[in-house]
Amino acid sequence: MVIKMKKTIDIYQKMLILIACASIIIIFGIFFNSNNIANSDNCTHTNIVVPDITEKIDLTTTKYVFHFNFSSGEQLSLHFITDLKTVQVFSNNTLIYDTGNKASTIEETSGKISHFIKLPTGKNTVTVLTHNKYMASNSDRISFRLGDQRFILTEQLIHALPHVIVYFLTFICGLALFLCWVVIRKYIENDKTALSFSWLLITAGLWLIRGSDFVCLLFTNHTALYYIGYILFLQIPALFFSFSIHYWQINCKVWKMNVYYFLSIANMVGCIILHTFNIIEFKQSSFFTHILLVITLFVALYGMVLHIQKLGLTLKIKLTIIPFILLILSVFTDYTGFYSNALTSYKRGGLIVLIFVLCIAIDILIDLAKQLREGQRNAVYKKLATTDILTGMYNRNAFEQWEIKQGREIADIGIALCDLNNLKFYNDNYGHELGDQYIIDAADIIMKAFDNKGECYRIGGDEFVVVVHHISNFDIQKTKQKMCDMENEYNSKSDILKIEIAFGYTATIETDHQISDIMKRADQLMYQEKKRLKYQKRI
Repeated sequence: MVIKMKKTIDIYQKMLILIACASIIIIFGIFFNSNNIANSDNCTHTNIVVPDITEKIDLTTTKYVFHFNFSSGEQLSLHFITDLKTVQVFSNNTLIYDTGNKASTIEETSGKISHFIKLPTGKNTVTVLTHNKYMASNSDRISFRLGDQRFILTEQLIHALPHVIVYFLTFICGLALFLCWVVIRKYIENDKTALSFSWLLITAGLWLIRGSDFVCLLFTNHTALYYIGYILFLQIPALFFSFSIHYWQINCKVWKMNVYYFLSIANMVGCIILHTFNIIEFKQSSFFTHILLVITLFVALYGMVLHIQKLGLTLKIKLTIIPFILLILSVFTDYTGFYSNALTSYKRGGLIVLIFVLCIAIDILIDLAKQLREGQRNAVYKKLATTDILTGMYNRNAFEQWEIKQGREIADIGIALCDLNNLKFYNDNYGHELGDQYIIDAADIIMKAFDNKGECYRIGGDEFVVVVHHISNFDIQKTKQKMCDMENEYNSKSDILKIEIAFGYTATIETDHQISDIMKRADQLMYQEKKRLKYQKRI
């Protein structure tokens, strides 16, 4: 059974590694061929348009001017995407589009917005004013497209699809890993690694999906998306910290972990309150979140160094060291771009994060398969240690473990002792094979008579114990009669082997202090029954 299980898990491990490798190939293929996918669509109905005039009015406001002359009946739209900006659009100095005036401070949160502005026909001058809501901008590059709104939407969705597929795969991998953890957690030793990593993947995947152009194009409630994105982002430091502690098996004091978790929760609550009451915007309050992430990176680096000192360059180190270095460089680059407001996309950093995540996923899957194999083997050995091989009942070792565990908690317990008469006669006269059959068939009768109302143990060659819980719902006379009927039915069909079970049962009384007290009375009753059966045969 152990050999068969080992072969099954080895196949399972190879399948997991194959799936992880295939995922890496798919992700790289999607990223590096995304432009080809977009260009394969018929894009004759849309055009990239360059402003005739681009003017920086002040540190936060930029003006883009277009001169159009559309024929009558030609309904075209101007499309562009902004992030953390308010937008006003004028046609011949008439305001036709405005995202700045909202009913509440919560709705003023701009986030990433996909703008479709329907332009009037004829000759007109279109002016687009963008105002950076939070800080001075060093990079206001906006791509404008002109064409039919349906074709623009289709083209942009196709272009954004590869990235959202990768983000969705991250989420699905996290969900699949969580479900895998639910199934196999009882067989693995370090189960918190898989759990924390699965939640990190789920949260990071949802955060990346929320920030993708694909979602921005399809969903119009940008305020809700903005809030969801930042709430997910605020959870990432604590999840990454928890994962790093368990993954590198860092012996961190509980109070230190609690301090970090408290700071993370306080940071999340504080940022939400400050933003809701328009005191400090989310983006302006990201500094402390970034500090928490940097602390987590140092914790992960510390864990990696300890692992190398203790175990050397293991597969875990070889898989993660280069992606981890790239991750640190990516974080440094993204933070620099964020605080100089020159960061326009997380795609490059997102790709590095995904490479890092995939490398960790491969190692975790290998480790899970190994732990699963060892855990199931240990479970088999544990079961063998507490199971009677001949009858399938619990053995004496299991009964003694239960007795120690119960201690003095003996209320509402009944114990039945059973002894097989004439077993020595069959062993001496017909051989041990028939004697073993006697034990097997008698054990089957005992288990069926109690009908899952008690736990059955074989504690000696011909001795059995049945422990009954909740004796108020147990009818001992009915059980005893059922056992007697089954014996008679069996004996009527058997020519040689005649089963005879001596039976003694008693329940807890006030003077009992431990299991052995109940056992003594049950043993006395059983031997009285044994003598009665022998006397009855003589008569």
